[in-house]
Amino acid sequence: MNRITHFVIVITSVLFVFSCQTDRCEQLVHTLDYETVFISPNQLRSEIEHQDIRGLKVPGKIYFYNNLLLINELYEGIHFIDNSNPSEPKNLSFLKITGNTDFAIKDGKLYANNLLDLLTFDISDLDDIKLEHIAKNTFINFYDTTDDENQEFYLCSKPVRTTELMSCKDFESSNNNGSIIGLDFGFRNSFAQEDVVMLLESSTQLTSNSSNGSSGTSGSMASFIIRGDYLYTLDTEKIYTFELNADNDPTLVREDYVGWGLETIFAHENELYIGSTNGMYILTLEDPAAPQYLSSVSHVGACDPVFVKDNFAYVTLRSGNICDGFTNQMDLIDISSKSNPVLFKSFSMTNPHGLSISSDELYLCDGLDGLKVFDISDPENLHKNMIEQHQGKFAFDVITLPEMNNLLIMIGAQGLVQYDFSNPKNLVELSSINIEW
Repeated sequence: MNRITHFVIVITSVLFVFSCQTDRCEQLVHTLDYETVFISPNQLRSEIEHQDIRGLKVPGKIYFYNNLLLINELYEGIHFIDNSNPSEPKNLSFLKITGNTDFAIKDGKLYANNLLDLLTFDISDLDDIKLEHIAKNTFINFYDTTDDENQEFYLCSKPVRTTELMSCKDFESSNNNGSIIGLDFGFRNSFAQEDVVMLLESSTQLTSNSSNGSSGTSGSMASFIIRGDYLYTLDTEKIYTFELNADNDPTLVREDYVGWGLETIFAHENELYIGSTNGMYILTLEDPAAPQYLSSVSHVGACDPVFVKDNFAYVTLRSGNICDGFTNQMDLIDISSKSNPVLFKSFSMTNPHGLSISSDELYLCDGLDGLKVFDISDPENLHKNMIEQHQGKFAFDVITLPEMNNLLIMIGAQGLVQYDFSNPKNLVELSSINIEW
């Protein structure tokens, strides 16, 4: 694997160090460098291993399954955490999967990508996680590869955290001329690895991407989702439908073009809602083996997770380096007619990312504004009914699990935080897992 460091692009935190001397000022600056990864298909498939625990550095998507909390380490693999006591989560192990960005679970089988293949793991024994099946070249359309599986190809630009001590003068100069860019952790789907870091994308609840029987709970920014006996995954323009047979080995049933810039997938009742950089698509699951286009609604270019409750779809639009626009708002879309969705109202936000709904409360990750809670019993006036806000952490995505004693899981730039949301007006922090520099 060849890796070339590109450039420093993101500041995640700054610590000021002052000496007793009045003329000395230094700052400990945390940054993200980028390593370009070139790898052959054979080498990519060899970099899969169940390992001991490791620290969280660049978190990606989150997933909840049977008291297990799974956190993607972007392009590196998956952290397995025992979350049977949310006040004291215990790190169990790390599943190294070079290129991994998304996954889903059903009946003790983990389905994960490495950006090229679809992998199946048996996780029934968490002490001995086993690779069972590789559906090779499932997502080959995204890559310029050859038939030679030893020939290297460009896989991704992987973010790597670094720290350096910089004088305040140099920091100010770099910050002013744009050499150092402020916090801008956008998310795109698993296959947009040429863009900025995809810190997180994970979270759902209620009737959507939430557990249905033997599967787990994924997120509002997920691009993998399981419904019944089918796994649905996205790339930038297609939806892939896999049947999970008796052995749970996925069989690709079909792949269908939807549109460009696909990012997130959300299931509600008998439909799939797909967020993209230019709109929201609704697909019907009347035949689960063959999702069919039903309708769409367009918006200006922006990143676009979706959550659905009753007759409304809540869509967050945000700006950023990978989001192709300058809009930061939440759109309320009337879906009472699934074949004719209509934009009902828009609400200005700071930099909205993932979201979740439980009962009549909407939990929104609004970037630097942190985690916000809105009463949506009157959806068209939700902007007037913010009932709680937790600031101080850059929030990316959130899962609410009312069936797990009102557990809320939030991922952000600083790591993962868990709350008790029994009282939506007063969230109680239970625990946190901080990133390591």
